[in-house]
Amino acid sequence: MHYSPPWTRNTKYFIAAVMLVLIGLAVWRFSDILQPLAVATILAYLLHPAIDFFQRRLHMARGLAALIVYLVALILIATILAIGGLIALEQSRVFVGQIPNLLDQLARVTQEHLQVLTTSGFRVGRLTIHLPSASVTEMLDGLREDALGQIRNMLGQSGILVTGIAQVTFSFLTQAILVIIVSIYLAIDGPRFIRGLTALAEQPGYADDAHHLLNAFMQIWNHYLRGQIILATIMAVNASIAFALLRVPNPLAMGITAGLLEFVPLLGQYVMMSITLLVVLFQPENFLGIPPWLYLLLVASILFLIQQVQGNIILPRVHGSQLALHPAAILVGVVMGVSLFGMLGAVLAAPVLATIKLFGSYIWRKMLNLPPFEPLPEEIIANEIPLPKPQTKGETGQIERPDPRSGEDVLTSYNIHRQA
Repeated sequence: MHYSPPWTRNTKYFIAAVMLVLIGLAVWRFSDILQPLAVATILAYLLHPAIDFFQRRLHMARGLAALIVYLVALILIATILAIGGLIALEQSRVFVGQIPNLLDQLARVTQEHLQVLTTSGFRVGRLTIHLPSASVTEMLDGLREDALGQIRNMLGQSGILVTGIAQVTFSFLTQAILVIIVSIYLAIDGPRFIRGLTALAEQPGYADDAHHLLNAFMQIWNHYLRGQIILATIMAVNASIAFALLRVPNPLAMGITAGLLEFVPLLGQYVMMSITLLVVLFQPENFLGIPPWLYLLLVASILFLIQQVQGNIILPRVHGSQLALHPAAILVGVVMGVSLFGMLGAVLAAPVLATIKLFGSYIWRKMLNLPPFEPLPEEIIANEIPLPKPQTKGETGQIERPDPRSGEDVLTSYNIHRQA
């Protein structure tokens, strides 16, 4: 059989450039479906151990094992969402009912502070300015009435809200069905796909490199996804208990919010602190009977302590060294992820950066003709050339050293001469 001639180097470069451009255009054009595909892949990866257990221990077909695991997972998720949805609906109703009171409190506090300025005034250089009390009162009353009017109009448009909720629900259900179907296919055929990639790498002699990269890739995402679930659960439990003991309003919802924000690296803890301060700031009274500012400081300090223990003690033990990234790089990655893919981009910023670092380091070392992977500490110790033990002056001996021409170990004599 006659085969076509091999491609030249320039042809290979041209084909590679065209393929990269086409892949980039496809990602840009179909970016809307990347999020459900990413969620489907993550779901299949998280449920892979359970499917593996049913397949190997109970000797089930992989398709049947996947269907059973997904059915159980869907029942659990639906139960959690139903309970959480009822709690969120009730607490949202309470919060909406408290908005007028919060606005009144904000107006009263602002008026008290401005009243001081109307009586004593404030200095700008040598000029003392006094605010007219009537104008300040009218301004605050007008702002409060405008805000309340906007809220009443928003709440009065129930028909539009119901239509919007129905559209959002339909879109969510459509994407959920797509995610479940794609995820089941990935869970069933995932091992076959990985074996195919490994087989492709074996042909040009990159089997060891592919095996190393695949293991490192799996460790990064395994440590992150399962680790974040553990961290979110711990944070939700600790925060709920702390808020309940401190009598913060809606402690369970606040704790669940703290747990969910753990999935957003770095920024999540600042957002949670801001939400807590806003909730506690307008709390009418506290059970300790202390001044509001002191109670606010107490709640913020306890939440800060929980976050520090989580970030400095629990997180390194859960994630290990697989996500050894600089905080500034993670912060930039979160911002870029939000701008590109919304909340999902923020959640997956850290493992994506770690994956880019893994493959980028491999490509860089190959381009510089270096070993493709950095040697492990035990490999460095094993490859060190043994040095002779300290000898006395005038003593001779031999040591094995690699011959620079042949690369084989040869005996080399040494002689320590006495100095005159």
